[in-house]
Amino acid sequence: MVVFGSLIGRTEPEGVCLDERIGFLGMGFGHQGVPIDVVGLFLAGLEAKEYSILLVDEFLRFNKIPEENIAAGLNRIKTTLEGLKFLYSYEPEILTSSEFMKSREYGDVLKEVKEQIEEAELMDKLLQTVPEKFRKTEDALKYPLNEIACVEFLRRTKDVEVKIGPSKEKDYDEIMLELGLGIDFAYVIDAYAFGTKEPEQVIHYIPTHRGKTNGQRIFLDEPIYTAEAKLLLGPEKASKYLLRLSSVVGYRLGKDYLTQEEINNLHGKKLKKKAKNFVLENILKPYKEIVQNGH
Repeated sequence: MVVFGSLIGRTEPEGVCLDERIGFLGMGFGHQGVPIDVVGLFLAGLEAKEYSILLVDEFLRFNKIPEENIAAGLNRIKTTLEGLKFLYSYEPEILTSSEFMKSREYGDVLKEVKEQIEEAELMDKLLQTVPEKFRKTEDALKYPLNEIACVEFLRRTKDVEVKIGPSKEKDYDEIMLELGLGIDFAYVIDAYAFGTKEPEQVIHYIPTHRGKTNGQRIFLDEPIYTAEAKLLLGPEKASKYLLRLSSVVGYRLGKDYLTQEEINNLHGKKLKKKAKNFVLENILKPYKEIVQNGH
């Protein structure tokens, strides 16, 4: 079912018809909280024929995140996703990368992918996806190689046809396109921090990512009054983004929603007030009721 007011910004190649395809999204997480933007990643799957969410705990280990923080974050995101399933009457499959990344079958795929990248002379390009300060380390390519191997593994074992994710992942995706893995790509609409002078993109699922000037993130499990104050900060692009998300949710839940044209025509205080009301009434309050009642 295609949701009202698409949460997909674009596809690569253009015109990929998601409702006929099996999609998946790889999701990071942190122990510090679950950003509201995760709701958009969850509901983006409504546009695909089938959808699964891969929680990438093993990649956090590559980044040397303490084990207790990974465990706390994984528990938190799983609890949140269960709440969202109940709230939106929608049940994508939830996978965890550590469940298969230690298997022999996955090891074989990883080896094959590495050989393909070497044959295609794409190792240097792959290295460019690594932050500069880590490029000379021994394990520099471990993260991006496994990123591609996970996609290929899911293509083979789950018949995945489309990788859905934030536009910030397109550096990896371009290499997969060059390798001809037979996967298409869809990008969710960009998420923004609040309280910044200019619009600043953030990575939807990383709670500590706050943009270049350390803006504010809104969390599903923070007090309503805290979220309310942040929602009045703007900038406009952030307000319009969350108004779009909360309109999709409103449509799904039979609550108020606005069309994209109506959202585009709102500005200033009217926009901030409308965004605040929609986010509180359509997303945060219903979510809190579900969680507090233990559904």
